[in-house]
Amino acid sequence: MHVSIRTKKSAILLIALFLTMYITPFLPRTYAAPTALTVSPNTGFVGDQINVNGTIDTINGGYQIFFDSIMVKNGTANNAGRFADSFKVPHAINGTHTIMVLDVTATTTDSKNFTVKPKYSVKAINVPTAPSQYQEDAQVEIQANITGGDPSRLYQYNITVTLPSPAGATYYNTTLPLLTDLNGTASNVLIYPRDFLPVGAHTNYTGSYQIRLYKNATTIGAQDSFIIGITNATIYQRLQWVNIKATNYTKPNENATVTIKLGSRNLTSQKIPAVNGTITYNWQVPINASAGTYTVTIATAIPNGTNKIVADIQNFTVPNISVKILTTNLLEEPVGGVNATIYRIDPSNTSNKIKIASGLTNSTGWIVKTLEQGGDYMLKAFWKDVLVNETQVVIQKDSSWSLICQITHIEFTVRDGKTGLPMPFIYLGLNINYSTVKNVSRMEAQAHLTNTTGKWKLLNQLVDANYTIRAYRTELLFNTTVFTIPPNQRFFQMNLTCPFFNFTIHAEDAKHAALGEFPIKIYEYGGGLYDEAITDTNSGNAAFSATFGKYVLRLYNPEQTIVLNETTYSLTTQNASFILYGAIYNANLSIRVVDYFGQPVTGAKVKFEREGTDPITATTGADGVAFFSGIIGGDGLVSIYLGDGQPVETGPVYAEKNALAIFKLEKYVTIFGMIIEASQFGVLVTILVILALFVLFLLYRRRKASPAKPTEKPS
Repeated sequence: MHVSIRTKKSAILLIALFLTMYITPFLPRTYAAPTALTVSPNTGFVGDQINVNGTIDTINGGYQIFFDSIMVKNGTANNAGRFADSFKVPHAINGTHTIMVLDVTATTTDSKNFTVKPKYSVKAINVPTAPSQYQEDAQVEIQANITGGDPSRLYQYNITVTLPSPAGATYYNTTLPLLTDLNGTASNVLIYPRDFLPVGAHTNYTGSYQIRLYKNATTIGAQDSFIIGITNATIYQRLQWVNIKATNYTKPNENATVTIKLGSRNLTSQKIPAVNGTITYNWQVPINASAGTYTVTIATAIPNGTNKIVADIQNFTVPNISVKILTTNLLEEPVGGVNATIYRIDPSNTSNKIKIASGLTNSTGWIVKTLEQGGDYMLKAFWKDVLVNETQVVIQKDSSWSLICQITHIEFTVRDGKTGLPMPFIYLGLNINYSTVKNVSRMEAQAHLTNTTGKWKLLNQLVDANYTIRAYRTELLFNTTVFTIPPNQRFFQMNLTCPFFNFTIHAEDAKHAALGEFPIKIYEYGGGLYDEAITDTNSGNAAFSATFGKYVLRLYNPEQTIVLNETTYSLTTQNASFILYGAIYNANLSIRVVDYFGQPVTGAKVKFEREGTDPITATTGADGVAFFSGIIGGDGLVSIYLGDGQPVETGPVYAEKNALAIFKLEKYVTIFGMIIEASQFGVLVTILVILALFVLFLLYRRRKASPAKPTEKPS
């Protein structure tokens, strides 16, 4: 049996597909590259960050990072098998350690060495959080630490504290034990000055105390410092109490003068007796304190009193005050662009208000201003130069204030008085009259069309204003309302009703006779059908009820094939009556046919045609007039026939009431009641003229040929 080459190729392709489908799952997985690891740096301390990167065998495979036997990180490699990660060195003894990456799928690994070095540290702990600080005579906790040390080893180092300059004395402790755990980590705490030698260690001076840890007599392993002051803080807000304390005033009956200055201005100076060698004094920062650096000085007030090597002098700061102001409308929504102004109230004359700062709030309603003094302030908000909020506040520190302004949203809804439904596309014109803080009268005008829900919403309008709203439908004014918005009205809504009216349409024909049982349709101006009715049989009236506005009225023939009249009507009053005059219905039409010379053409056939009716004909009488009575007129076509065949003249005509139209047959002339073409008449006239001339010529010849009679002489 012969097998075609095409059949063989198809069979081979099917076999290849079959083998691919069933053998592929048993093939080895695709791998990226051999697992490899890079570590940076390769030496460091406990807690240092180590960066690792490299590749694993499995594309998009998972990896794990180990520090010795501790897994410190895991993740997923990318589609090239690459990874990049980092971790912090865990607690470990000093020496060489192994960092390894494991391909979770392929279980292949790579590793690098990392050397942990010992680290020594010393620091003051439980220090008051700034701006608070230690004061003289404080007991300070000092912590010594070792990481990366030898396991289970007892360390003892020399820890010293040096007094502020120019005192410079140093106190020490060499007996603090540091016993490391199995990971080479140790920590212990001692108290300065309690645990330091020689006897007499103290914190009687203001300034910086230096802490040092010595690994041997000359090598500094670590260092730190702490601050001792004479105030319990370095920054104070207005009305806060400054707690002042100084020690080592030990002379009999000793007292000291506590002085506080701002620059060169002396704010207070008090003599305070020492109690057990300690001077204490509390001073409250005034509410109207100016921002700046204040200096506290304590000095003995007796002859031969205590003269400390490090003088008791220290600065503290009263900062500028950051004031954040949020302006909102009565709905408490943020409003940007409001002029927020800060006035300081003069404490000596509260009616005197000094403008300090002002500016426009941002798009989120916020503004931030800085004050140099605390005290009584007046916050004012202005919108369109109208005062919309006035609030008196006490400002003594950084603070935020919300000014709810007398501005709100206004929403107008227009409804159909007949159906109660919202009315879209109603033109609303709004006039806003108000006075500014400078008694300047202003008027704003806004206009808009109501949306598809019959609404117009205006955002952030003044409460303290006079409003006039005017509503128009099809360019006709149907509502004028003057209103104000009550104070604190969170949201102002106004419903406007477009009224509806009853009215009557009386239909008449061309002879002013009532048209009974004739359809009348009312259309929205520029829109679709609104209503329709049939006139009363006897009166020709049709009653309607419609919403205020402009309408298109159409009167139809009973078959509703012809519009007898179409007019625009503005419905603005109740119980109105309107005559819809069908001037083309039952109309008379006279067609007068004349010849070239304007003479009536008798016996001409006249045909009148108009769309929607059958053609009608009439014959001109002696006066050349064809009369059509009681027709449906309007736009029509008149054709003039002088016999059978084609019309000799055609033309448009509009028929209403008692219409008359004259058609002049320029190509025809009437002679003795006969109609001939003007060209034939011209030939006839020419012949007659020639004959007349010939006769005159003959008469002239005859007279010339006759002999002359003798002339008689007079007797």
